[in-house]
Amino acid sequence: MNWRNASALVILVAGTACHKNIRAVAPPSVSPPPVVAALPAELVEGDEAFSGGDYARAARAYDTYLQSSPQAGQMDYVLFRLGVSQSLSGMESASTGILNQLIREFPKSPYSPAARIIITLRADMVSLKDGQKAELKTRDDRIKQLNDDLENLKKIDLDRRRTQ
Repeated sequence: MNWRNASALVILVAGTACHKNIRAVAPPSVSPPPVVAALPAELVEGDEAFSGGDYARAARAYDTYLQSSPQAGQMDYVLFRLGVSQSLSGMESASTGILNQLIREFPKSPYSPAARIIITLRADMVSLKDGQKAELKTRDDRIKQLNDDLENLKKIDLDRRRTQ
């Protein structure tokens, strides 16, 4: 082994042993970094409102964004956020329509499975509420019938006491 190979080996070993002290120097960039396009104000407002929990304002901002940029990028993201915002601000039917649109237009979107789950859970809640309403109506009808029977028994008892 000649001295050049030996010194290269020593430098290599020393460099890997003390890798924490080595700092890589980035070469100067030849071209300026790419300019990132500014996000539309409606989208920024929608994201800020959504993050802040103001879902009604977020829904309005996302809807305005969709009206002004119907073919813009990230449509699946915007549709999902709009649907969730509408749902959380009490606009369930509008939310269902938007989430169905997301599933229909972007079936491979990462937001589509979550949209399906939301729609399914909402349908389950509606059917539970309908079942509870039917159960409450049946119970109320039974209570009314029992009250009517009780009143009839009271009349019969009162009439018996009068005749005795």
